[in-house]
Amino acid sequence: MKSILVFCVIVALVIANSDARDKRCSLQPKQNGVAGRQCKAYIPSWSYNEKTDLCEFFIYGGCGGNENRFASPDVCIEICNASGVAENNETF
Repeated sequence: MKSILVFCVIVALVIANSDARDKRCSLQPKQNGVAGRQCKAYIPSWSYNEKTDLCEFFIYGGCGGNENRFASPDVCIEICNASGVAENNETF
């Protein structure tokens, strides 16, 4: 009986951790533009890529976009539990 209880607790923890990632990390990166208009700002940013489990560098134009945009790779990694930063990304 005790082993069943331990098993149930472990399963509950695994399920809870699988949903621990912030919801904004599930959004598709949307870098720039509103209604076909390109924006002119130059804001170095990082977004989380679910397929690669990495944070990727991009230049945000200042309008449009979504919440999958972070000011630094460290913030992206911490919030999204990413495994790291994409190697081929340029940084400023």
